[in-house]
Amino acid sequence: MGPVLAPIVDFHLCDLETLTQKILPFLIEADKENEKVVVHCSGGIGRTGHVLAAWLVSVRGLSNQAAINAVKKTGRNPYEAALAKLTEGIAAVFRGKNPLTVIKELNALLNDCRLAVNTTF
Repeated sequence: MGPVLAPIVDFHLCDLETLTQKILPFLIEADKENEKVVVHCSGGIGRTGHVLAAWLVSVRGLSNQAAINAVKKTGRNPYEAALAKLTEGIAAVFRGKNPLTVIKELNALLNDCRLAVNTTF
């Protein structure tokens, strides 16, 4: 398997189509083939974090919160795509987004990934 490049704008969540048509199928195939995969972004925190959470939710069957918690334990933060230091209670908002809006957007994205992967694969 060759690499898959799926650019995601810094401090943004990935779009559903890129996740469900490009990233998650690649990760699913790599998992089936028992291949090792590296998921990374420039900082290795936010974009990486929500992609990994999407994989855990849609492929491994974790709840949204369990996936987010699992990813946070690795030093990644799925919310970092739009917020800084949410876990420390600091609502430092990037791009003018409300922290609660970001949480809702991430949960909606994870739910959509779960549905898309369950109906596709």
